Amino acid sequence: MKKEEQMPQISVVVPIYNVEEYLEECLGSICKQTLSNIEIICVNDGSTDNSLKIIQKYAKRDKRIVVIDGPNGGYGSAINKGFRAAKGQYISIIESDDFILPTMYEELFRVAEENDHVLDFIKSDMIMFYGDGKAGDRTVIPVTKPEMYNRVLIPLEEPEVFRANMNNSTGIYKTEFIKENSINAHESKGAAFQDNGLWFKFFYYAERIMFINQAFLMYRMDREDSSTNCMSYENAFCIFNEWEYIYKFIKSKEKWKQDKYLPVYTLRCFSSLFYHYTRILDDYRIMYLKKMSGFLNNMKEDNSLKCDYLLPYQSKNLLEIINDPILFFYNNYKKDLFVKYEKEIQKKRNSLNNLLAISNYVEKECARDMCKITVIVPVYNAEKDLQECISSITSQTLKEIEIICIDDGSTDNSLSILLLNQEVDRRIFVITQDNQGAGNARNRGMRLAKGKYIAFMDPDDYYPNENVLEKLYENAVRENAQICGGNIATLENGDIKTDNNEYLGNGFISYKEYQGDYGYTKYIYRTELLRENTIEFPDLRRFQDPPFFIKAMIAAKEFYVIQDVTYVYRFVPSHVVWNEKNVLDLIKGITECLQISKDNNLPQLHFTSFLRLEQSFYSRIVENYNGETSIVRALFDAERAIDISLINQVAKNKICEDKFELKALTNILKLDGLKEKVKRLEKDNEEILLKYQEISESPSYRIVKYLADKIYHPIKRIVKKKKAAK
Repeated sequence: MKKEEQMPQISVVVPIYNVEEYLEECLGSICKQTLSNIEIICVNDGSTDNSLKIIQKYAKRDKRIVVIDGPNGGYGSAINKGFRAAKGQYISIIESDDFILPTMYEELFRVAEENDHVLDFIKSDMIMFYGDGKAGDRTVIPVTKPEMYNRVLIPLEEPEVFRANMNNSTGIYKTEFIKENSINAHESKGAAFQDNGLWFKFFYYAERIMFINQAFLMYRMDREDSSTNCMSYENAFCIFNEWEYIYKFIKSKEKWKQDKYLPVYTLRCFSSLFYHYTRILDDYRIMYLKKMSGFLNNMKEDNSLKCDYLLPYQSKNLLEIINDPILFFYNNYKKDLFVKYEKEIQKKRNSLNNLLAISNYVEKECARDMCKITVIVPVYNAEKDLQECISSITSQTLKEIEIICIDDGSTDNSLSILLLNQEVDRRIFVITQDNQGAGNARNRGMRLAKGKYIAFMDPDDYYPNENVLEKLYENAVRENAQICGGNIATLENGDIKTDNNEYLGNGFISYKEYQGDYGYTKYIYRTELLRENTIEFPDLRRFQDPPFFIKAMIAAKEFYVIQDVTYVYRFVPSHVVWNEKNVLDLIKGITECLQISKDNNLPQLHFTSFLRLEQSFYSRIVENYNGETSIVRALFDAERAIDISLINQVAKNKICEDKFELKALTNILKLDGLKEKVKRLEKDNEEILLKYQEISESPSYRIVKYLADKIYHPIKRIVKKKKAAK
């Protein structure tokens, strides 16, 4: 009986490292407890300030204080030293920058006694405070829900207990319970997050517990150098080490225990990681989300991600982070993002930073030498859909890719989105330029491309799945194809339409048989093919894609196709702003296609290009004509490029060559009353040419020309030189 009376009722373990500012308040609050039969185990973990002196001062005053001094081994090591030294019936852990109210241990021990000491631990509420903890700066934080208080709980029968506040200092733990189950803290470096693993072990092994709705712990929130507030790079990411440690702990147990506790682990792990994410510095948030996504994905692949206890909003956040952490960040924190990158965006716009970007680009050459596909994305004011586009590329299963994004002078937030993605994915290269058009931007990307093949992506479109590039590349390499592609789907009003699939099987197709001019983005192109044949996009704002596509196909002669959908085109009504420049470039682009098809004897392509003028874009041309002679001249050029004999090889309704006139040109001339003027000018021009020919062949003209060449012009040059000399 005497021995039992000498046993402390509670051993208070206080891990201490460089807390001289708060330590006296902490130790003083423990020494003043109304339950006097306690021991206070102060574990000095290699403090370099005056913490040890303060401990020794208090130890001289209070014989209940036990001092353990040693080199810095981290928070977990200090806790375990305290556990091993503890002699009390119960153990409490108090952080050395917090303090406790006087009746804490008396009340908690009373609950233990009233329940015949069958409870493995008892936990209470806590008071979160700032500054000196005056009433106005305090907030009571409940440990659990109201219905869970003041009754014996069996954790596995009531999973709601696992939503309890994750703080170990609000309770007392039976020493026998700790030692029988060999409960200890993770001995990793530093003082960050080892309490998570300890909390989990307490709940894992506990058979009976109780929560009481009284608050005793004063939890300090404004210590700047605490492990949760001082977010160095190491502190920001070491939480993953702790949850990896806990994961291995669970996976080492029997299968039935794994099945019971993996849902608990998923709940607490995700809650902890996400809470930490909301507190870390902005500089680390993107990297942290990427790390978090990978961590959760590994659990998913290991069939260990069990979301049974997650609330709906938690499940939603978890899935979004797993699928696309950058998109999650953009959707939830884009305002902060744009403020953060505002200055960098402005710097990126000048030529010096473009040179720096190219310099950084060159530094990555070694990695790029292994590049299989270069994806080129010209970007202009595409903030709405850009992240979905980029994410569909970065998530491809073919990892040996580079993504060259050319910001073409965007005035919205497109560049900031690109810079954000570049920051977290080293395969992305962002180049900026003044607005020069998508064709110019693509050409710039092609000149920098290191991939064996090149793919093109518009910033409002996306790949339909993660395997597109891998399938295209594997088929292209296996078949030694210069060009390889698949089908295209259209996204319109939220619905994806794949009704117009051209390719129903795999195999080679001759371009002479195909003769298409649209859909260049659904293919990949061998880089050597484009460079050896000097194939680039014409410098046009509209209709620059078909001339490029046609030239590439003619150079390749044949292309390989697969039956999969390899590209999703987002149809946006009135997406293009039509003006004189766009209409003029449209006509020039179609004229180039007419000329190419004419030169290469491609009747179907020639007819298709002809219909682009006569039907598809006829109304655009006429409606946007405002009397500009440049458009009239361009239409005359287009008319001259048309070969009626080629068209008649394909057209059902034959065209009479003698009577043919472009419909758009005819109507424009009618609108201006110019048709008769043009005819008169053509007639006058013919008469002038005949008159000139007649004069130039006459003897008198020849004599005058001879005298001018031999006498007049030489004298004129001599006079001019003398005047210049004066």
